[in-house]
Amino acid sequence: MDRVKKKELDFGNDKIFSILLRLAPPVMLAQLIQALYNIIDSFFIGNYSESGLTALSIIYPIQLLMIALAVGTGVGINTLMAHFLGVDNKEKSDETAGVGNFLAFAMWFVFALICWFIMPFYAQISTNSQEIIDEVIVYGRIVCVFSFGLFFESIWTKVMQATGNMKIPMIAQKAAKDRRKYPNTKNT
Repeated sequence: MDRVKKKELDFGNDKIFSILLRLAPPVMLAQLIQALYNIIDSFFIGNYSESGLTALSIIYPIQLLMIALAVGTGVGINTLMAHFLGVDNKEKSDETAGVGNFLAFAMWFVFALICWFIMPFYAQISTNSQEIIDEVIVYGRIVCVFSFGLFFESIWTKVMQATGNMKIPMIAQKAAKDRRKYPNTKNT
């Protein structure tokens, strides 16, 4: 039986445009899904509560900081892994992926701990409304303490991308978004 074998990316010999056409669309789609999730989240919270939307807006810079650190670290891991794979040193590449897991855990832990304690102060310097302060504290602590998925996903996505696999991270992100959208559905 003759099977069609999927062509591996050859960064040394393939044309740049060909590589770009294979790598860029999944990343662009994943970013679009993330942006739409944030827009829809804001829309529904805004319909529910004006103070909730204000609290969401106050927490947004902290979320952006977490995303920047997580993605930036992931890109660093990706670059180092790609370098080691490029010089045919799979052992060092695998070691780099392991370091990425430790860094993801360390960043999450530091953010969760610091944000837990500074959130009341941050809320108080951001607004005068006690209702909004209370919502910022609750929402901010939830965002920071449960951000482990953000840090690990950012590292694991970049690890997969370093090996040329762009589709699995995109599918995983889509599945996670669907799961958040329909939390009470059972997998069958």
